Parts: sequence; C-alpha cells; structure tokens
Amino acid sequence: MSGPVTIASIVEGDGEVSALPVLLRRIAGALSRWDVRISPPRRVPRSGLVARGGVENAVLRASYQLTGVGEESCC
Repeated sequence: MSGPVTIASIVEGDGEVSALPVLLRRIAGALSRWDVRISPPRRVPRSGLVARGGVENAVLRASYQLTGVGEESCC
C-alpha cells in the first residue's frame, strides 16, 4: 500500500467521538502503521442508524469528509 491511509468513522454517542480516534491510533501503532490519518468521527444517533437506509446514508456522508483517490484492499 502506498501513501497514508485515511479512516472515516461513524459513532453513536458523544463519548465515542473522543474515544474512537484514540483507539484507532493505538491499533495503528500496534500494527506499526504510522501513516494513518483519522478524520473526526461522524456522530449519528441510534435512531438515525436503525432507520431504513440509515447506515448506508451515514457511510455515504462520512465518505464526503474524505478527499483523494480511494483504494480497495482485501484481508
């Protein structure tokens, strides 16, 4: 993989907004990946996620935060 990896995330609660980036940085460090960019998590209340198409809509909106060329990877 070339270049930095950017992670967009979706969380449900207020506490997760501050906790998830810390967790993701720890995981990246444990994997010796120092080229990871973590965008601020997008908070979506549970009611928005469980609604029909809610997760898909949240993922689409989170993807709008990202710029550049996407990259597919497997395993």
